[in-house]
Amino acid sequence: MACRQMVSALVMMLMAACFPLNGAIDHAVGGERGWTLEVDYRAWAKTQQFRVGDNLVFKYQRGDHNVIEVDETGFKDCAAKPAATVLDTGKDVIRILTTGKKWYICTVSIHCSVAGQKLEIDVLPQAHSPEASPSDMKPPPSSLANMRSVASSYVVIVLVAVAVIFC
Repeated sequence: MACRQMVSALVMMLMAACFPLNGAIDHAVGGERGWTLEVDYRAWAKTQQFRVGDNLVFKYQRGDHNVIEVDETGFKDCAAKPAATVLDTGKDVIRILTTGKKWYICTVSIHCSVAGQKLEIDVLPQAHSPEASPSDMKPPPSSLANMRSVASSYVVIVLVAVAVIFC
């Protein structure tokens, strides 16, 4: 029994070391309703605290809506610039990289201008450290992230095997 506890403790310590939590939060935009019509996004945003490193998760029926990040003028006018990136997968995730105001709209039909499908947020620095510059906040390349994940898995397997052998 002591060996099982030791192995469990070892696995938990390794998992904590290999996969540290950065405190980032996934904000499901609009809560349970998602990114759709007839949601008061201003009221919803007031219930959230957005920080650098958090994610905005826009969930909606693909084909019914889209998400475009705009500037303040685009937000007020419900208009995106011609070169703006249109997200339209139905499960769009946007990582927040900088502090300050951010604006998002839906450009399908009159969803923004008449139905009010638009979101304004105010982003705070990370809680646990001074604000990093946008270049510091870029996620690592996927190949590097995959290598870290694979290496972490091998370390866990080897250490558990060693613990089992010596127990």
